Amino acid sequence: MAPDERSAHARHRAGTQRGHGGRPAAREPLAEQGDLTWQQAAQHAEEHRTRRTEAIARAQQALQLITENWATVHDLVARPDTPYTQEVLNGLTPQARTLTTHLITKV
Repeated sequence: MAPDERSAHARHRAGTQRGHGGRPAAREPLAEQGDLTWQQAAQHAEEHRTRRTEAIARAQQALQLITENWATVHDLVARPDTPYTQEVLNGLTPQARTLTTHLITKV
């Protein structure tokens, strides 16, 4: 592939990657300057895409768990000052307790 074709190809790939909502391919200027091969730039882009896809899957799973257990929050909202709610809150980590307290007083 001629240098002009490689440059056009790299711009196309970078544009395609941007279309998926990720950050622009920061390695493209390095490849154009010769500090990074096009193959290395492509590998870095693929690694970024993989990490992003995995992060999205983890976020979706976490939100799904919240959705599946949202009834628990509503149950605590219905009886905020009961011994049951207090025992639930006492068994949580400080961070979870703060969030839960915020949720049951705001929902």
